[in-house]
Amino acid sequence: MINTETPRDGFLFGDQHGPWSTEHLTRALTRETLKRIGFRMTTQDYRHIAIAIDRKFIRGKHAEVDEEEEEEDDVHDEMAAHSTKVAIAHYARMGGLSRNLTPESLDVFRSISDKWQRWYGLVSRKQSSNAKTIQSTQKGVQSTKEKMYGVIQKLYGPTGEFRTRKQEQAVEAVIEGVSPLIVVLPTGAGKSLSFMIPALLPDAGTTVVITPLVALAEDLLIRCKDAKVDCILYGRGPLRMATVIIVVTESAVTGSFNQFILDIHLKGRLDRIVLDEVHKLMMDSNFRPKLDDIRKLALPVQYVSLTATLPPSLLERYEDFMCFYDSTVIREVNKKPKVRYQIQRVSDEDTKKDIKLLLKRELEFCQGLEKVLVFCRSRAECDSWARQFNCGVYYSDSKDKAETLRNWHGGLLFATGALGSGVDIKNIKCVIHLGVPYGAINFDQEVGRGGREGQVVNSIIVIRDGEFIRLLAEDTSTLPPDDAAMRELIVTDGCRRLGLSQYMNGSSEGMSCAELEGQLCDNCVVAAVAARGTAAGKRRLEADEEGVRQLKRVRVYQERERQLQQVEMDRGSRLEEMVERHEWLQDKCAVCWLVNDTIEREHVTKECDLLTDVLGERYAKLRISYRSNTSCYGCGRPGDLCEGYKNKVGCRGRDVVLPLVVLAYIKLDLGYREVIKELAQREFVDLKDFCTWMTEKRRFLGENGTNAWAVWEGLLRGKEW
Repeated sequence: MINTETPRDGFLFGDQHGPWSTEHLTRALTRETLKRIGFRMTTQDYRHIAIAIDRKFIRGKHAEVDEEEEEEDDVHDEMAAHSTKVAIAHYARMGGLSRNLTPESLDVFRSISDKWQRWYGLVSRKQSSNAKTIQSTQKGVQSTKEKMYGVIQKLYGPTGEFRTRKQEQAVEAVIEGVSPLIVVLPTGAGKSLSFMIPALLPDAGTTVVITPLVALAEDLLIRCKDAKVDCILYGRGPLRMATVIIVVTESAVTGSFNQFILDIHLKGRLDRIVLDEVHKLMMDSNFRPKLDDIRKLALPVQYVSLTATLPPSLLERYEDFMCFYDSTVIREVNKKPKVRYQIQRVSDEDTKKDIKLLLKRELEFCQGLEKVLVFCRSRAECDSWARQFNCGVYYSDSKDKAETLRNWHGGLLFATGALGSGVDIKNIKCVIHLGVPYGAINFDQEVGRGGREGQVVNSIIVIRDGEFIRLLAEDTSTLPPDDAAMRELIVTDGCRRLGLSQYMNGSSEGMSCAELEGQLCDNCVVAAVAARGTAAGKRRLEADEEGVRQLKRVRVYQERERQLQQVEMDRGSRLEEMVERHEWLQDKCAVCWLVNDTIEREHVTKECDLLTDVLGERYAKLRISYRSNTSCYGCGRPGDLCEGYKNKVGCRGRDVVLPLVVLAYIKLDLGYREVIKELAQREFVDLKDFCTWMTEKRRFLGENGTNAWAVWEGLLRGKEW
C-alpha cells in the first residue's frame, strides 16, 4: 500500500491532490490489509496500531515511565493529536518531554518523522535547497583495502600488516557488509580486529558485540581502549551511543537493551551485531536459551559470528538455529603447531599424591613469570587444590575475578571452564586438565589459553587408570560427536593431534604431528610400535585389555540385573492390575462387560443368558473344574493370590475366569482365538479338548496358576483396560 518508488508529497497516505479523506483511507486500508495480512483494518484500528508501533519501534527507551510520575504531555502524543492523559487511559504508558510547542519541539517532531520514514523504508524529506554542501577533502574514493591498511598502519606502524590472509579476508568482509558472516580463526589469530578495524573508519556507525562471559567483555573493553576505539561496556557507567558497545549475554536479552539498540538502529547508526565466542553459546546449556532470545532481535543489519572452534559438523546446526541462510564462512585451519599433547595416567589409589607430584614437577620447569593453568571439573575441586598450593582460583562466581588475573604473575592458577574462552593471558607455559575435559571444543579453547605469544605450550590431561579403562570400553556410537572426539584423543595409540584436527577442521584437513611438522604429542615421541615392542609396554597393553574385559563383564552383569529388575516390576504391575479387575468384576457379569461393555448386576457371570446362547446350554453343565494345587476352586485366581485358598478358610469369591475364557474360545467374532493359539502353541480338537488344556497347571507371571489365568490376562489386555 506504501509504494517506496512513488514521489512523496509530505503525506504518508496521500497523493498529488493532497491527503486522503478518512473514507478514502478506510477503503484502501480495509481492502489492502484483508488481502495482504488476512484481517480487515479500519482507520480507527490503525490509530491504535500506530501508537503500538510508536511505542515499540519509534520511541524506544523513553517509553517506560511510571504513570504516577507522568505530568507533562509527551511530544509523541502531541504529534498524534491527543494528550498524554488520553494516551495513558486509552493506549499505553508514556514518558514525558515537553508540554508546549516550541521551535525545539518542532525539531523533535521532525526527528520523530524521520524515524517513521526510515522504519517504513521510505526516503525522508528532501534536502533543502539552501543546505550547505560538504566538499570531500579526499582526492578520490578509497578502496576497502586502502581503508583497512590505513587503520592497520595507524595501529601497528608503517610496517603493520595482517597476521594471516584469512584475517584480512574477515576484516574486508565486515567492512563490505557481508551478512550473515561466520569467522572461524584459531585462538590468538586476531578475530577481534574484524570489528575493531571497521570501528576505526571515519564513517563508522555503532557495532554491538555480544559476548557470553563478563571476563571476555572486560578483556574486549581493555583491548578496544588500547586501540583507541570509542567503546563502552553496557551496564557500566553512563549509557551512550559509542562506536563499539560490548554487552554480556545476560544483559543482551533484556527488554531495556533491545530498546536501546533499536533506538540506535532507527537513528540510522547501527552498523552490525557481532556474536563473539558463538561455540560457547551453542555448546553450553546455560547459554543456549539466551541464544534463542538473541536470534529474535532480527534487525536488518549485518550479523557477524566469531569463534576459534566451530567444527564443520556444528556449523550447519548453528546456521539452522540462527536462521542464517547463504552464510559466508571464513575459516582458517586450526593447527596449534606449538602444542604438545600428552596424557598422564595416575593410579586410582594414589590419585591426589600423583597429581601433586605432577604439578610440582611442572612448576619446577617454570622460569620467571611463566604460568601453569589447571582446569578442574568443579568449583569445589578448584578450591581444594588452591588451598594446598596457596594460589588463586577462577570460576564464574568467584570474587574479584579480574583482580585475580591481574595479580597472577606466575605459578599456578586453578580454574573452571569460565576461563576457557577469549581471555588473553600472557606467559602460560602449561595447561593441565584434571580429569576428562567437557568435550573437544571446550578442550581446544582451554588449551588455547596457553602460548599466546607463540611459545611452546604443554597440554596435559591427567586421568585415573579406572577412568581410562572406562573410556576404552565406551561404545562410541552412543556418544555425541564432541565427546567421541575427546575420547579418541585420550585413548588412541596413534597421533593425538590427528583425530582432534579432523574433528575441528573437517576430515580432509586432519594433520598428524609429523605432517604438520609441529611439536610432537607423547604418542608420536614414543612411537606406538616401539612402545608395544618393549616388555613394559606389552605388559601395560595386556593390563589395559584385561581391564576392558573386566569392565565389559561388569557392565553385562549390571545390564542383566537391570533387565531382571524391570521384568519383576513389570510382572508385579500386571498381576496387580489382574487382581484389581478380578475384584471389580465380582458383583458384575463379566460376560456382559466383555461382549457389550455394559455393567450388569442383575445376574452373575455363570448364569448370563448370552453365555447360555453361545454354549447352547447352561454353563454349569460343562462341569469344568481346576486341577489340584493350581487355582482357587471358588474365584479362579492362582492359589497364592487368594487369601481364602492360601489360608485354607474357604473362598466366597465368584469365578469370572473360566466362563470368560470359554466364551472367548467359542465366540469367534470377539477376536481372541489368536491370543489363545499363541499361548497354547497348538490347535484344539473341540471344546472338551480346550477345557482340558485350560485347567492345566501353568506358571504365569511368577505365580503357579492355570492356562486359563494366562488367557484371562490376554482378554483383559485386548479389552484395553
